[in-house]
Amino acid sequence: MDIEGACHHGMRDVGVLWGFGGREELTAAGAGALASTPAELGRLLSP
Repeated sequence: MDIEGACHHGMRDVGVLWGFGGREELTAAGAGALASTPAELGRLLSP
């Protein structure tokens, strides 16, 4: 729901591949990017 909400409101989103939800679910929801590790998430969020 978080990815869908971000897309609906025109916000940038990143799905993370640890915790709840997997690659297929996040991709189907429209995730703009996927991070496999916290370090990768940091790189994706850097300006």
